[in-house]
Amino acid sequence: MASSQLQIELNDQQIYEILHAAKQCPSRATNGFEHLQLTLTSFSITMLGGSSENLFKKTIPFHSSVCSPLSFSVVADFLCSALEMYTQSNHGHDKLEITITTEDNQATSISFGLSFIDSIRKQILYPVLPCHIDAVNKAFSRSHQMSINCRDLYDDLKMVAQHTEGNFKAVYLKGSQKHITALVDVGHEITEYRWPNEHSGIYEIIIDDKTLTSLQLALSYNSSDANLSQFNHELCIDTGDQQLYFEQNRSLPKLKGKKPDRTIEDIKFIIDKFYFKQEIDSYSKIREIKIHSEAFLYFNNKNIMLFYHSESTEICRLLNVKEVSSPYEGVFRFNPRSISASRIKLQPKQFVCAINHTYNSNYILTFKNSLEKGAPAIFTLDCTKRDDLKPFAKKLLTESLQMKEEDVDIEKSHAGEQMACVGFFDQDED
Repeated sequence: MASSQLQIELNDQQIYEILHAAKQCPSRATNGFEHLQLTLTSFSITMLGGSSENLFKKTIPFHSSVCSPLSFSVVADFLCSALEMYTQSNHGHDKLEITITTEDNQATSISFGLSFIDSIRKQILYPVLPCHIDAVNKAFSRSHQMSINCRDLYDDLKMVAQHTEGNFKAVYLKGSQKHITALVDVGHEITEYRWPNEHSGIYEIIIDDKTLTSLQLALSYNSSDANLSQFNHELCIDTGDQQLYFEQNRSLPKLKGKKPDRTIEDIKFIIDKFYFKQEIDSYSKIREIKIHSEAFLYFNNKNIMLFYHSESTEICRLLNVKEVSSPYEGVFRFNPRSISASRIKLQPKQFVCAINHTYNSNYILTFKNSLEKGAPAIFTLDCTKRDDLKPFAKKLLTESLQMKEEDVDIEKSHAGEQMACVGFFDQDED
């Protein structure tokens, strides 16, 4: 047998990419998916791994003396161990020495020379495994149905995660020319969220909660266009240098076409956008609020107050209310991080808002730009009724109203002084 050794060098970015790929392989698998498949050419490394339900294939640039493509499989946790030892122990002065032994153009073993800690790690390599061949044929051999920008899809998925706080079973996401609509199954009900489509991507996708996190992570590294295909419960994403396959809950397709649960309106109100946007924007800069992901709306008669409180912090602001449908008292908790202040356009100048509840007593806060019947919601947030905070909120409201009255008195006083001055200077000189 003709035996030879191939010396290869990896830069930090290549090491990071391979390590990240190896970590996605299930170490406890016994069906072959505990391996990461690598294919080396003179200009690239292609990695294939994951599981039968969550598969990825990614190609990164690479330069070597390989004459013809060399494919092999390596146990992923061994690869992780060697690469992590290098990244944790090396201080940027030593190269990672990798040697691949081949016999008759087949890779037989790999060794990592960690000279800076006097260590050698070596393991047998395996040929391309049947599980990977079958998975590739199943996952990546179909034609794609639509195209969308990766960054746009990532931003929309991020909005879903913020709206639902990660608490959902499945979501049907549809991008039209004007809006992004998310139909979310939270287990006990179907809720609809809607916000403006600022990237004009037109697509449909149904995903479950497990896929959302994986898909977000994968798309966050990519800024190019993605080709997207969905076949019942199977989802394929192709970004050019990366291909992803997700096998999801088989009941997912049933979510498309469902209607959100009927809601009952508790109160409708119109508020000034500028002050609301200004306050939400200020909340986004306060670390404590970002950590707790909560703020409160208090309704009392026809006053509406936005506030936050903890053992160490109290913040409140009376909103500029244009109209309230009826007197109402109540406190509602919502996640201010679900409202992206940058998405709030100041024209028109007012929000038409409503608090609704379903028959299951789940509360929803809706923001619209128009009073017209059927006008689309631009934000829809889940709320929690927190009437236990009424006494505290009432105290804050009283303090705010008193301060407002004092300001009015001061303004009147200043106006009177100015009038007196005008009268004084208007007097004729003797």
